[in-house]
Amino acid sequence: MSANTKKLAERLSAILVDLHSGQRLSAHGLAEKYGVSLKTIKRDLGQRLDNLPWLETGPQFYCLDTQQMQHTNLETLTRFCWFAAIKELFPPKDQAFLDNLLKDHILVKGLKYENIQGLKQQFLQLEQAIDLYHMVYFDYCKINEKQAKPYTIAPYGLVNKNGIWYVIGLDQGREKTYNFVQISNVVFGR
Repeated sequence: MSANTKKLAERLSAILVDLHSGQRLSAHGLAEKYGVSLKTIKRDLGQRLDNLPWLETGPQFYCLDTQQMQHTNLETLTRFCWFAAIKELFPPKDQAFLDNLLKDHILVKGLKYENIQGLKQQFLQLEQAIDLYHMVYFDYCKINEKQAKPYTIAPYGLVNKNGIWYVIGLDQGREKTYNFVQISNVVFGR
C-alpha cells in the first residue's frame, strides 16, 4: 500500500470515529489537523463518505444524524463478512470481538474493487430478472474490442470475484460470464 493510500485510510478512519461519536466537525479544522487542503477534506466528506446518514453537510460543518445510524450486531457482521467473502480474514466472531471492533480501528489493506455506484439501478434490475427468471437483452463490449455486440441470456447469478462483479447466465444453453460494468443498454424480457 502506498504512503498516500495509507494516509487516506488513516484519515478516513479517524474522521469516521469522530463522526460516529456524534462530533460536529469543521472542514477547516480537519484540513488543518491532517495537513491537507480544504478541497481534499470536502472530497472525503462529500464523495468518499457520501452514503452516511448526514444531519449537516457543510459547507463549514459536518455532523451525522445519530438517530438514523444502524447499530451493528454480531449476526449482521457475520452476514456481511460472508457476503463480502472476507469471513476468513477475521478470527471467529463472538460478542467480545464485535465490541472490540466497534472500539478499535481495524483496517483491511490491499482489497481493490470495481466501483459500481453509478450502476445501482441496473444491478437491482438484474437481481430482479434473476429472481423472476426473465431473459435479459444487452450490449456487451469486450475489453479489446471497440464495438459492442448484442447478447440475450437467461441470467441466474451475480458473482463478485476479486472485487469485480460478473453476470452469469445461459446463452443458447451454454453458460457464459459477463463483466457487469461492460454491459450497457439492458432490456428485460419474459
